[in-house]
Order: sequence, then C-alpha cells, then structure tokens
Amino acid sequence: MGDGASDEGLASLLQAIEQSTLDGRRGACARYIALAREEMREASAREEVAPSRLLRGLADRCDALVGALYRATRTPSAAMISLCALGGYGRGELFPYSDLDLLILHEQGEDALSTKLVEELVYPLWDAKLQIGYAVRGIEETLALAAKDLTVCTALLDARLLQGHEGLFHALSAAAHREFFGPEVKRFVGALRQERAARHRRFGETVYLLEPNLKLGKGGLRDLNLGLWAAKAGFGVSDFAGLVAAGGATGRQVKALREAQELLARLRLAMHLHAGRPQDHLLFELQETLAPRLFPEEELPGIRARQAAVAPAVERLMHAYYRHARNVVIETDALLERCDQVARGSPSLAGASPASEREGEHLQIVEGALRSEEPARFWERPAELLHAFRLSATLGLPLHLHTRDAIAEAAAGDPGAQLPADGDAAALWLELLCDPEREGTSSVLLDAHDLGVVAAMVPELAPCTGRIQHDLYHVYTVDLHSLYVVAQLKAWRRGEGTEQAPMAVALIGRIAEPRTLFLAALLHDVAKPLGRGHAQKGARLARGVAARLGLDAEEQATVAFLVEQHLSMSHLSQRRDLSDPLVIRTLAAQVGTVDRLRRLYLLTLADTAMTAPGNLSEWKAQLLEELYMRCYLHLGHGEGVAESERARLLEERRTSSELLLRKARGDRARGIVARAPHEMVLAHGVDDLAHHLGVALDLEEGGGALRVVARRKDGAATREVTICCADAPGRLALITGVMLAHRIEVLAAQVYTVERPGSAATVLDIFTVRLPAVDPEESDEETWQGFTADLAQALAGELDVRELVAQHTRPSSLPPRFVPRVEPEVAIDNAISERLTVIDVQAPDRLGVLHAITRALSEQGLVIHLSKVATEAGRVVDIFYVSDGPNGGKLTAATRLEEVKRAVLAAIDALGPRR
Repeated sequence: MGDGASDEGLASLLQAIEQSTLDGRRGACARYIALAREEMREASAREEVAPSRLLRGLADRCDALVGALYRATRTPSAAMISLCALGGYGRGELFPYSDLDLLILHEQGEDALSTKLVEELVYPLWDAKLQIGYAVRGIEETLALAAKDLTVCTALLDARLLQGHEGLFHALSAAAHREFFGPEVKRFVGALRQERAARHRRFGETVYLLEPNLKLGKGGLRDLNLGLWAAKAGFGVSDFAGLVAAGGATGRQVKALREAQELLARLRLAMHLHAGRPQDHLLFELQETLAPRLFPEEELPGIRARQAAVAPAVERLMHAYYRHARNVVIETDALLERCDQVARGSPSLAGASPASEREGEHLQIVEGALRSEEPARFWERPAELLHAFRLSATLGLPLHLHTRDAIAEAAAGDPGAQLPADGDAAALWLELLCDPEREGTSSVLLDAHDLGVVAAMVPELAPCTGRIQHDLYHVYTVDLHSLYVVAQLKAWRRGEGTEQAPMAVALIGRIAEPRTLFLAALLHDVAKPLGRGHAQKGARLARGVAARLGLDAEEQATVAFLVEQHLSMSHLSQRRDLSDPLVIRTLAAQVGTVDRLRRLYLLTLADTAMTAPGNLSEWKAQLLEELYMRCYLHLGHGEGVAESERARLLEERRTSSELLLRKARGDRARGIVARAPHEMVLAHGVDDLAHHLGVALDLEEGGGALRVVARRKDGAATREVTICCADAPGRLALITGVMLAHRIEVLAAQVYTVERPGSAATVLDIFTVRLPAVDPEESDEETWQGFTADLAQALAGELDVRELVAQHTRPSSLPPRFVPRVEPEVAIDNAISERLTVIDVQAPDRLGVLHAITRALSEQGLVIHLSKVATEAGRVVDIFYVSDGPNGGKLTAATRLEEVKRAVLAAIDALGPRR
C-alpha cells in the first residue's frame, strides 16, 4: 500500500516501539497510526487501488504494530496466551477509524501475563486514539459467552491469530466449530435471521432509505458479513469466492456479492477519510460532497466529460448503492436458505404433484412451493421463465429456492436475452402484468423483478433499477415505484380500497381490456434515467415496447399517450382553477375520449398514491375526482351538458350547505351561500363549505374587521385555519407575515373572495398549518389569541409586520438540517386563464418563504384573486392567479413579466441558504 518513504518511516517507528520504554511507545504508536492513515488516504486517491486492498493494507500495518508491541512486552514464547484479532480486523477489513477488536486468550495460571499485555499493549493503542475493543478470557469462558451472545459467536468465525500460542487458538476454533457451526448450522442460521430482523426494525425495513446506514442498514455491510458468517458455518469456506466450489452459490451470485462488497467498502472508506472519524450514516451532506469525485460524469469517446453537477452525481452514487444493497439482500437471503437446506437435506418428493395439467409440466408442487424438476427447460424455452411466475400467481404458491436460483441464472444468461423477441413470452408477460393476483399474497411481479426477469423481458427498465431522484419527495426508486403503481391498480381490480378510492375501483371495473393501462403504469417513468422531459422521452420508448409485445397501432398510441400525459391531471388539479371552463376544454382536447380519460385518471391516482407514503391526501384525491368528472361530462355530453351538470352540482352543494347553516343561524344563511364563488363551492365538501361560510357570516353580521377560526380535523397534528376579513392590498402578505412571526408553518392555502353588495368584498383565506412544538392533546387557544391580536393590528395599519417578523424570527442557534437542493423557479403564463395571469413558483421550503413571495407580489402592485399553496418534502409549490392592480387585467408587457419574475426570485434568495 505504501511507497518507499512511508515504509521506511513506519519501519523505524516499529523499531522504536520494540526498543523504547512504555511511555515512549505511546507517542510512537500515535505517530505510527497517523502515518498509516495518511498513507491510506493518499492510496485511496489513486482510483486504481481496490478498496479491499486498502483495508487489507491497513490491517497489515496494524498487525505489524500489534506485533511490535507484543514483542516489547517480552512475553515468553512458551506462555499459554494467544493474541487474536476479531471482527473486521480479524477479517482483514480495517477501515481507518473502525474499532480494533482483540481477544487475549489464555489458560489458567496466565493471569499476570494477561494483565501485563493489557497494560503494555492495549493501553498504548488507546493512547494513540485508536478505538480498542478487547477481552481477556479462557476457552471455556469464551464458549459459554458465545452460547448466549451472537456477537461473540460470530466473532469466532472471524478470529485470526496475531501472536502467541497457536495450539491454544486452534483449540478454541475447533471447539467453536463443534458447538456452534458445522452440525449446528441450522440453529446458528436461525439466530442470524433473528438478529437481522431486529436490526432492520431498528435501522429501517427497506434498502431505499434516503440517508442509509452503510454498516447496519438493510443491504449494508453487516448484512454482507452475516452472509459470510453463514457461508463459513454452512459450507466451511473462508470467503465468498469459495462458495462456487462448495456448491453454495453460482459464479454470478458470488460476483454480485463481491461487487457489492467493493462498492460498500469504497463508500464507507471515503466517508471515514472525509469525516476523520467513524462515519457510517450516508447523510445528504456526504452524498453531495463525495458523489462528484466518486461518481463523475462518464466520458464518452470523442466527448470531453464536463464537471459533474451535484444532483446527477448524487443520483449516480445512490443508484449504485441501492442496486448493490438490493443484491446483498437478495443473495444473502438465498444463502441463508441454502445453509438451512444443507442442514435439512433435499426436500422429499413424496406427494409431489404437477403444478398444471399441461402436458410435460416440469413444475411440481413440493412442500407448498413450485419446484422445477427440469431446470434446463428454462434454457431450452425462455418463455418458461414467465410460465413459472404465471403459475405462481394463479396458484398463490411461492417458487422453491432451487427454482428461483435456476430462473435467476437463466434470466441473466441467454434465455433472458432472448425473452423480448419471444412471442409466447410476450403473451405470458401481458397476462402476468394484468393479472389481479391473489389478495394477501406477495406481488409476483416484485418477485420476478428480484430475479431479473422484469428487466430481461423489458430491457428498457434495466437502468431504472435502484434509480432515485435527489430530493425528499420521491421516496421510492424508479423501478419499485413503477411496480408499486402496477400493484395498486391490481388491488383496485381485485375490488380492494372501495372506502379510500371508490371511484377508482368502480372505473377500473369498466375497462374491458386493461393491458394498455397496466403497460403504461409499468413504463410511465421508464425515461427517468434520461433526465428532463422524461414523460416525452418515455412515450417514445413505451410505444416501442408496446409494438414489440404485439399491441396494435391504436393500443401503442394509447400507451404512449398515457406515459406522455401521466403528470397532466395531477398538475392541473393541484395548480389550476378547476372552475375555469378553459382548463376543462384543454384537458378534454388532449385526452380525446372517455376511455383514455378513465385510464389517465387511474394511472394518475395510482402514481400519486405510490410516490410516497401518505402522498395521496384527501384533498389531492378530491381535486382529481372533480377534474375527472368535469372532463368526463364535457367529453361524454358536450360542453353545454358539462356546464349544465356543473350548474346542477353547484346548486346541489349550495342548497345542502344552506340547509346546514340555516339550522344554526336561520334565514341569514341564504345570502352568503349564494354569494360564495363557484371555485370555492366546487373545491369543498358540504360540511367544510358550511363551516367556512359560517365564519364569513359571523364577520358580516357581528361587525369588526377580522375573524379567525382554527380547528383540528380528524385528530391530525395539523390545523385548518379560516381567516375572514375585508379585502385590502397586500392582505395575504400581512397574514403570512404574522404567521411567520408566530412560528406557524403554512402547509397549504386557498384564497377566495365573497362579493358583498354595497360593501367591500369579504375574503376567506383557508390555511392548513402546523404549530410550533404543539402537543396534540393541548389547547391551541393561547397561540391563536396572540396571532389574532397581531393580525388585527396589522390589517388596521397599526403594526409594522416587517418589524414584527424581524423581532420574532432570529436565526436558530442549532445547525440547519442538510437536505437536497431545490432550485427556485418562477413561471408566468397568460394562456391558462382567460382573464388573469398565473404565476407558478417552486422554491425550497424555508422559514417565511410564502410571506416573502406574497410580499414581493404585493410590492409589485399585483392583486391575488386565487391562490393554491402546497408544502411537501422540502419544497413549496405556490400558484397565484393575479391581475395587474385592483382594476387591471393580465400582465402582458415582456418587461413587466420579467420585473415580477426577478422580484419573486430576489425575495426567495434574500431568505438566505437553507443550510
């Protein structure tokens, strides 16, 4: 690992350690470790040096150091003492700031020598700032402890003799093999499984955490070590490479494990060296710091590589991590099962029966699983790979481990390469894709994905495996998200989810031939690895896949359309005024038919639901349903009927809301319900509509300038706040400024104007907010009293909101949490609305961002007529329908548009960096 100069320096230090006093050794040890780490740092910068060599090199350096210290103790050669390396040090995988685990193994009567070793060998290492873990035990004590403690037990598999008595060390190894491994491997593997399950519960049940723990997380180094321990105990090998000859794994499986080992080691080594301390948590900050160096942009022939941008580099890093971590989970799980089978022996074929009535069926039902009695059939006829999964879905039975191994090997070999061109495979694939599967069984498609069959059948999906976006919004990798969307559609097709999504369950039942929907669901993000414009790029890829699978021209066009437009309905429903007929006409023209609309709605709903847990809120679902219904009526019955139905729905909701209000307030309710704007009536349920209009009625009848009513809905930690006041320039900026001063975080907002004959219009602002450090069981009364008092003064012009914000929003002394960057964007559109300009703002979720944006719009003299505000996953998406002054129309002059855009971006930028 070193060069001549470092070798010479280290050698002289070792010589000094052997010859110096105990006090002299301490300083020499510290200098030796510092030099060895610096040597490792320099070697790691040379990318041709494999991480495993670097780790082995540092372990060798520590062996030399420990050996010099041992010799300096002058321990007699005949002493019954063995100095052993354990853990990663024992395996020869020593990271720069990892623990150095030692066992001083001794026979009875060697207590004095053992104590001397601790004082003269262990303590100097401690003083050198090494993390030392050590134990002093005899053989019997070690075995007794190993019987109760799995950590001690697995350490015996990694133990390596450093110095001292060989016979004593080999006696411990032989005894451990008899008691815990070899014949007892089944019990040992069971204990490994239990430890793994408990650890995954603690550190995350999924590989796909945004900030994973490389050592202890699922698919991390500990899982790799666990697989190696099982291999050592079950097959008697010393490393993964030995499994092939021992019959414990194929060459492909060993290659996957070793490549994962190198990748994880490379990442953890870089993290240790960067932090200058033990570091196992791959935080966002480390991702952004290390990714451009570890995963630079690839240089193509004749094209010079550009400096790697941070986000794409991070996505390449995390793509590699997730892909290898997933392989660790798949291959170590199979390895544990093989170790179990070594202990159990081959399954009994007594009572086995053919899995189907097909002539020459090679798949048999054996002990509740599907097992191939002729694995060569997968190589002779590639479509058999899909036949196995089709039977698994039909019978609700898992595939046997031996059959899974055979399928994985075939999928990675020639049969997998031949699948896309196999006509029989195409028919089976479409059946499998659309099969609703059985309730309560694991997804067959996910299983096929784990074994490489999905990527073999649709090679365009291969780059999506493990692909993540560097943000907080997309929780799942592209491949899993796509399969989860398909699984959600399958669940609705089985009739599940009627309470949460009754329309989806009803609509999917009306689709006679669902294969275009399911294929589009699988492929809707297929072009994510290709960067911006993935919907348009994906449509071209999807059309080609559909053609290859034998779909006709019309079906190919439908698949391409669904992929290209899979974001449209979500965008329109959450960011546009659904009461505007132009929005509905535009969408109707895009979809063309009710059938396409139905498929697009189902794809959009499933896509939204599977982006992240809880992402499909009641509000989002309601907006999508409203958009679907309005477009459905327009397509099915024409614009006149659509408008007639819209009028009927408006009247129905007004009547129902009026009845609710009149029960509480008498005839006074009639006028206010009639004056409520159409968009408000359509956007809220009857109960909510009556509640919000009741607040406006209180203001109009009770006098005064302000009403604030907050309520907790459905036991949630968030609050819904209805604020009613007279309309005035800059009102929204004032409200958000007072909220900012009171540390009230705005998550969503909707703004409506209720006309009032003979008086200034009444404005209803409806916010979803989160209070600072609020106890869900405690009253919010004090918070809202203070907020209301300050807001009343601000609206009356008696309080300077800027000064209030400055007084109450001093920077926190705590360091901000590092999160992925969100670049501010401002888009201004005059085509969306017939009378207003629409401003779309995306920005990082910083304290006060909504106030900053609304204040900038107010200072530009703009009037906000309608607003939709959403905050999620580290970003805000704010939409404002504005006019240029109280009596103005759209912003049309190019200079004016640019001026507004610059003002908003400057306001966001003035908030300072998020971290």
